[in-house]
Amino acid sequence: MGLFGPFFASVADSRGRKVGMLIGTITFTAAICVVVFWPTFVAFFIALSLAMIGYLVFVPSLQAYLGDKVPYEKRGKILGITEFAWSLSAIIGVPLVGLIIARHGWLAPFPLIALLGALAFIALAWILPKDPTPQAGNLGF
Repeated sequence: MGLFGPFFASVADSRGRKVGMLIGTITFTAAICVVVFWPTFVAFFIALSLAMIGYLVFVPSLQAYLGDKVPYEKRGKILGITEFAWSLSAIIGVPLVGLIIARHGWLAPFPLIALLGALAFIALAWILPKDPTPQAGNLGF
C-alpha cells in the first residue's frame, strides 16, 4: 500500500485538506467495520489494506492542513507534537487493545475502534472549517 501513498496523498491537493482528512477517517472506519461485520481472516486482510489507505490519505491531509494554518516558525514544533501523538497512542493503545483481546477475544477491540473512528469523523466534520473553493489552475501548492 505504501507504494500507492503518493497517489492517495494527492487527495488533499485536489479535493481539499478537510475532505482529505474526512475521506481518510471514513475509509479507516469502514475498514474496521469490515471485521466487525465479517469476522474472518480474509476480512481482516481486507480491513488492514483499507485502513492503510485511510492512513495514507489522512496523514498527508493533516500535515498539509497544519502547513497551511501554522506559521513557518512554529510548523516544526506542531508537526512534532502530532507525530508524538501518534507514537503515544501506540504506546498506550497497543497494550490496551492487548488487554481487551486477552479478556474478550480477538474481535472485541474492533467495534470500539470503529466507534472511535466514527466519533473522530463527526468531530472533524464539525470542527474543521470548510475548504476554500479551488481556483482555476491552482493545484494547492
